[in-house]
Amino acid sequence: MTELIGILPTILVDKHKFPKNEDLIKFAEKSLNFKFPRGNKSRSEIIGIIIVEVSKKDDNSIEVFFKALKEFLKNNSITREEKIRTKQKNFVDMWLEFFDRYKGDG
Repeated sequence: MTELIGILPTILVDKHKFPKNEDLIKFAEKSLNFKFPRGNKSRSEIIGIIIVEVSKKDDNSIEVFFKALKEFLKNNSITREEKIRTKQKNFVDMWLEFFDRYKGDG
């Protein structure tokens, strides 16, 4: 869990991966299975809320997410065909598709 808390902020602040605050919220709600509090929040507040929510989870509940995230980031060099097919997709949508497949395999 400590390793995840260490790398997650670096990933979440990347505006290439998460250009809009809504992308961060979508990522958190669908990947980490928690309901994000509504209301206008700054980017820093959103990232802070995500980190706090992750820190509240027990290691077993976050293990699949963390393993999938490491594999996704390691294998982020996708094939040419996949790049063409996914050209219209953003990082969050590609992650969510990968995570759904990963959870199905695991």
